[in-house]
Formats: sequence, structure tokens, C-alpha cells
Amino acid sequence: TSDNPKDYQIDLTIGGGQMIMANPDDKGEVIVKADSDSEAYIRLNGSYFTDVMRAFGGMVDFSLSKPYSPMLFSADGFQVVVMPFASNRANEQQRADNEAKG
Repeated sequence: TSDNPKDYQIDLTIGGGQMIMANPDDKGEVIVKADSDSEAYIRLNGSYFTDVMRAFGGMVDFSLSKPYSPMLFSADGFQVVVMPFASNRANEQQRADNEAKG
């Protein structure tokens, strides 16, 4: 973790008509309604996530394929890519994907 108090991690779990934003240290979570085509998980820098949401100022489309791959935010013809933080869950998924490739 960083010494910068503005840097913090946030876990996003998307699916079932909602998005759960949670602190990985179990210090809190919030659930918001969200349209989704599938289920997904990613850990991001919370201040980057907040900056992106503020910049767009409204409805935002998320594109996410793997918890270890970049997340794409888009709205009104603009796009922002945010790199994920490593997490145990992302590392496990990456190992499983690599093993499946052979």
C-alpha cells in the first residue's frame, strides 16, 4: 500500500443487477443498482475510480473481461482505461487461465 492517504483499494463486484463497492479490509461496502451482461470482479485504486466517475459526471459504461486485465470506462464518446491492483482472486484467475491454455 501507499503512504498517500488518497490511495486506497476498492473491490468492485458486478452482477445480478448490482455493483458492490467494498474496501478489501472489510471496512465497509456499498451496493448500487447496475445493468450488467455478466458477472465480474476487479480491484482498483479507489482514488482513480473516483476521479473517473467525477470526470464523467453521470452514467458510465464499464467493460471488464478478467480481474487482472485493464478496465475500460466510457461515456459520451470518451474512454478511460484503469489498470487493476493485484489481488489473490485476480492471481488465482490468471493461474487458472494460464493452466487452461496448457
